[in-house]
Amino acid sequence: MPAVTDPAHPLPPLALGIDIGTSSVKALVCDARGRVVAEASSLTPILTPPEVAPLGRAMDPPQVLRALRRVVRQVLSSCPPEAVAVVGLTSMRQGIALLDRDGREVYLGPNIDLRAVFEGAALDEEHGEAVYRITGHGPSFLLPWGRLVWLGTHRPEAYERVAVLLPLADWLAYRATGVQAAEAALAGEAGLLDIRERRWAGALARTLGLRDDWFPPLAPALSVRGRVTREGSARLGVPPGVPVVVAGPDAHCALWAAGVRGAGQMGVVLGWSTPVHLLTPRPCPDPRRRTWVGLALEGDLWTAEANAGDGGHALSWVARHLYGSGGRSWKRMGEEAARAGPGSGGVVGLLGPTALDLSRPGMRTGGWLLPIPLSYSGVGRGHLARAALENIAFAVRACVELLEEVGGEKGSPLHVAGGGLRLGLFPPLLAAALNRPVLAAPHPSTSALGAALIGLKALNLLEGLPPPLAYTPDPGEALVYASGYATWREAGERLSHLPLG
Repeated sequence: MPAVTDPAHPLPPLALGIDIGTSSVKALVCDARGRVVAEASSLTPILTPPEVAPLGRAMDPPQVLRALRRVVRQVLSSCPPEAVAVVGLTSMRQGIALLDRDGREVYLGPNIDLRAVFEGAALDEEHGEAVYRITGHGPSFLLPWGRLVWLGTHRPEAYERVAVLLPLADWLAYRATGVQAAEAALAGEAGLLDIRERRWAGALARTLGLRDDWFPPLAPALSVRGRVTREGSARLGVPPGVPVVVAGPDAHCALWAAGVRGAGQMGVVLGWSTPVHLLTPRPCPDPRRRTWVGLALEGDLWTAEANAGDGGHALSWVARHLYGSGGRSWKRMGEEAARAGPGSGGVVGLLGPTALDLSRPGMRTGGWLLPIPLSYSGVGRGHLARAALENIAFAVRACVELLEEVGGEKGSPLHVAGGGLRLGLFPPLLAAALNRPVLAAPHPSTSALGAALIGLKALNLLEGLPPPLAYTPDPGEALVYASGYATWREAGERLSHLPLG
């Protein structure tokens, strides 16, 4: 790629993808064929204000913008900024911004802000069935509904100041372009849409005792929101005049980049959390409310979602506590887990990841179950790490089975995206644990990459996509995991009856 612009030989177009994730903010530059040119990340600045501790979380807008500007400038230092043809934005789901009439932030909060546990429980006791039936989501303490009730109860003066509600990626687009709108799939993942009608759930807001006058216009994913203004350029470090596309929710973007685009296709994102999606031609709610219903990014399609919980977070905990916080901890964990072999020497991991019942998430008992006596078992650190990986794989399998039950379709092969792909051991392990083919995205920063690619597609600049990496299940390992999965399910069921504390 040339370093300077030659009018006779213009630079090939590049796309900048920006992702506001739960654990990190990322920036990534790719070319028109999806090949990554540069990437950078920084910890997401999430705060625990004393007045909402221990469960409440918040984000300081200047801190978030500074973190984003750092990673954007870092990636643009590796390529010609004038070659950036589009910016694609994505963000965590259920994260929102509340703005006043002058566009100033009244509240900026992540998806892990759980300050409204009691308010959400009270909403669901009376209206939980209606919330799920209309939005396809729940429980309310995970959604903006609970936080809005909390704000109206505990900060009524702030509640009255709110003029506009925006999902986080749409808030960033507003800061970049000055345009206030909401991408439909993002709004749906926040649980704010009438999911069948594809419009704001204003009637539900009134039923919940909330205002319904703060919803901006809805915009589709594959559309240009606006262009970076001079003020937006100063905030983000992106050249002025570049078109901005809000690509959609982070999970959707990751799976789009991994090839999940048509009805019947299924994929999992191995991120901080572990959502598993099946694309369906119609909404497929679960009568027991164990799964979510959302909008797909393209076409007249919906998503059915099961979730394996905080898989990436649990694995980070294992890496940190078993291998330290240094840069080589994940590499050592992967190497030792590979040597431990399928079945983890009889160790069963129950560290959080499971097929969540989204109608009633909560705390439960878990840990490692070890073969004893330890003096004869030979269990070491690598077996514990391998069991943690197998725990995630079994949880994904349980989610796949749940989605096939709810959606009535068998989604094979399974597409895989997300940061968990940095452990090269995981895709073949997952293929064996599910006993089905796995197609892994060629790059682990899949949400940011998906946002960039969708930006290119919106401008008709996308020339192609890198092919996925295909894994077929090893027959011998699949046999080991068939038995291990049954043991894992039985152990989880037995532990679910143990009281905490």
